[in-house]
Amino acid sequence: MNSDGLIPILVGASNEHTTELNTLQDQASQLQQQIATLQQDLATCCAAHGSTDGRGMSAGAGAGAGAGEALRTDLFIVPNPVADHTQLRYTLATPGRTRVEVSDASGKRLEVLEEAVREAGAYTHDWTTTDLAPGTYHVTLYLNDSFVVKKAVKVAR
Repeated sequence: MNSDGLIPILVGASNEHTTELNTLQDQASQLQQQIATLQQDLATCCAAHGSTDGRGMSAGAGAGAGAGEALRTDLFIVPNPVADHTQLRYTLATPGRTRVEVSDASGKRLEVLEEAVREAGAYTHDWTTTDLAPGTYHVTLYLNDSFVVKKAVKVAR
């Protein structure tokens, strides 16, 4: 068997794989830079809206395919801090399936306050909090595949 004829083929294949590897490494580096930029943008956005924990999101926060809906959907808790009663005021940018739920500080869902199919527009929900212990809670408004989260602080009365 003459192995001399295989040497140019093996060298060519090795060079081709090296080129492909370099291309993949360049792409991975670009993706890491994009991720770092997005993380910095997220931190800047959260700081500008009074939240550093990533959960107290305001307008513009959301996830899923319909995240653009959250850009025009908002949720307010008035008054906040909360004593025994408060009002949730929210605006839906588009019609859709909605759910408003309350979670404790660890993220455990405590209660679904309302669930409905709604038209775009402004809505309110009166929330009685007498059964809640003083502490921090999260109110999440879901609109289709998007969501907005706000912190509610329950104070002792």
